[in-house]
Amino acid sequence: MAEGRGDWRAAWQGAALAMAALAPAAAAQPRVMVDGKMVRGADTYVIGGNLMVPVRGVVQRIRGARASWVPARQEIIVSRSGQQMRPHLGSGYGQLRGQAIPLGAPVAMRDGRALMPLRAVTEWLGATVRYQSKRRLASIRSPRPGARVLGYRDMPGAAAPKVATGSVAVGGVQVLDLRTSGEYSSIEERAAAVTDRLTDAMADLGNRRGSRGSRAWIAESAAGPVILIGNKPIVRVAPEDAKQRHTTQQALAGQWLRQIRAGLTRMYGTR
Repeated sequence: MAEGRGDWRAAWQGAALAMAALAPAAAAQPRVMVDGKMVRGADTYVIGGNLMVPVRGVVQRIRGARASWVPARQEIIVSRSGQQMRPHLGSGYGQLRGQAIPLGAPVAMRDGRALMPLRAVTEWLGATVRYQSKRRLASIRSPRPGARVLGYRDMPGAAAPKVATGSVAVGGVQVLDLRTSGEYSSIEERAAAVTDRLTDAMADLGNRRGSRGSRAWIAESAAGPVILIGNKPIVRVAPEDAKQRHTTQQALAGQWLRQIRAGLTRMYGTR
């Protein structure tokens, strides 16, 4: 079974779109101001208590920030000062320096525009935001030169930690340590792909009861054992993985499964 992305993301993308459809009518939508100037034509929506703003309409007005859309990967690339943040459609996480960082709400698409939670965007870029509830106005101030890019929404002023090559980490919890490139051209590319699939699968887990760790399991394929969460493949144990660790593919799959289950339990608990 290959490690490439599949159509299984469609379910979560559909859920994100459905959430956006429940947003307030246009007349009640909050407005956005960047550096004292009102952003015209930037429709906003409130999803799960998060103010969602169009990436291109708002983010690119923040001084020094750039944003682009990669259709083939259904991914947004937000950059500033050489740093890149990469959230993708339907996921509640984005990658920053190899770490999967929680956004607070999934990236959604509305009227052909990609939407992201305003608070996560501004913290990533080092900007500040103040919301005036009576005026329904979000005021954004661009970062000062040299301002740090933040990594965690729950840790104001803290930068995201550097993650070792091959490490798969989500929200500060290390899940796997990949030491070979497997089917990919580099370890970094493989770790990024596994992180993407893991965060996609976690989107479903967040809405289910019971032990999240128990939903991880192993399936056999001609190319080697594959670890899945629910029906979504996360990572395949390649022959070179087993060789590098002086064990068998099956034994290493069991070890990785335990690590993934432990990581999910740390992130979600066992409720």
